[in-house]
Amino acid sequence: MKIAWLSSWPPRPCGIASYSVDLVRALEAGGASIHVVCHTDGGVKNEKNVYPVIDLAKPGWDDTVYETVKGIKPDVVHIQHEYGLYRQGKDNASGLFRPLFRWKTDGVFPVVITYHSVYTEMSLTMSAYMIVTQHLADAGIVHEE
Repeated sequence: MKIAWLSSWPPRPCGIASYSVDLVRALEAGGASIHVVCHTDGGVKNEKNVYPVIDLAKPGWDDTVYETVKGIKPDVVHIQHEYGLYRQGKDNASGLFRPLFRWKTDGVFPVVITYHSVYTEMSLTMSAYMIVTQHLADAGIVHEE
């Protein structure tokens, strides 16, 4: 199985990056082919199957993510979500709306989102984000009680 893994990635100092390395290595040991799409401060030079393309300072970074994943031709996209990882301007939540919508309407591969922080009380922005992304994703995994 080929998986496009959207996440932060070392050497970026981030708990999600550390989590991703451990899980990606375990999935690879099980035979999966993982292609990591990450921020520009992730990955090391010539690291195999790592695409450091997310530059939140550049307008259109979400189009770059969409095109990169499309070029990978995965069987599934697995997004590691934490508020702020994919922000759009001052909004910490909505950066993935456009790629998620496009992947959903393309209908080429399923999308899974692992939500690493889900709060019992959410702002309107966070609540709307959760509702919309859960409708656009094919499956969601929640790492909270």
